[in-house]
Amino acid sequence: KGKASLKSRIGCLKDEAAVTYRSSNPSKIRVDKNGNMTPINKGTATLTAKVRQNGRTYTLKQKVRSLTISQEALPKKGKILEYRVGKYRVTKAAKVNGTGITAGMVEFAGVTSKAGFSLEIPEKIKVDGAEYKVTAVGQNALKNSKKIKKLVLGKNISVIKKGAFARTQSLRNIRIKSPKMTAGSIARGAFSGTYKKLQITIPKEKKSLYKSWLYKAGVSRSAKFILK
Repeated sequence: KGKASLKSRIGCLKDEAAVTYRSSNPSKIRVDKNGNMTPINKGTATLTAKVRQNGRTYTLKQKVRSLTISQEALPKKGKILEYRVGKYRVTKAAKVNGTGITAGMVEFAGVTSKAGFSLEIPEKIKVDGAEYKVTAVGQNALKNSKKIKKLVLGKNISVIKKGAFARTQSLRNIRIKSPKMTAGSIARGAFSGTYKKLQITIPKEKKSLYKSWLYKAGVSRSAKFILK
């Protein structure tokens, strides 16, 4: 945890001794030219020090485990993360603090080739030790999808962007768990061209508001709403 020195483990060196350092896994632990080790991400690495002294070369290898994550290792804003069969774009980076990692935020950006007919966009995801709230469905996230038939939107989603589900004719059933939508948070055109008899489950306390906003977003008047 924190910085440590590989040089201190070598022992006595003469002034003319030449030492080089290398990490087998710098994405987990880095070592600089002076032998100082810095943990980057959780995991292990073998650190090697080569010492040339008195015409001979000596090699020291040390296996080290990192138990911490550095800010440098965490994905920056705009980075695409994969979680299960979904792709998520970082909208607010997670941050390392004194006691752990403060959660970041992401928006759903699409699916991987492994996606099936049913998809759930969760409340939050966890990638490489950092947690992210899923707060939005990104622009054109599932536009023209021909595979997804059933979709669940998690409780933290407050924004559905333009074209998010446009022309997803395969989609037959959507459940919106989130009560956090507000006027204008479901973009016009988000549902344009979707199946006319789409079945949509919405929070019962948001019945009138959600129906009105979804119609404006392109949901057909023939769609069926279920309250839950």
